[in-house]
Amino acid sequence: MSTNTYIIHELQNLESVRKGEIFTGTLRAAKAKATRDQIWQGTVLKITTENGLTVAVKDNQAGKWYDPSKY
Repeated sequence: MSTNTYIIHELQNLESVRKGEIFTGTLRAAKAKATRDQIWQGTVLKITTENGLTVAVKDNQAGKWYDPSKY
């Protein structure tokens, strides 16, 4: 497994913009941290790379993590 730098965002909706938290590790670990640290119910969790590419999203509709590039 490769270690990368990700930015974890908790947003009101997918179009919202908010400063994220920097996380270094695997994508799986970033997803676990984002889920564990979620503060508000009903928010969208988004994980991006340092370059701004969205690699994972978790929202109320899906209820689980998905790769937005596949939709």
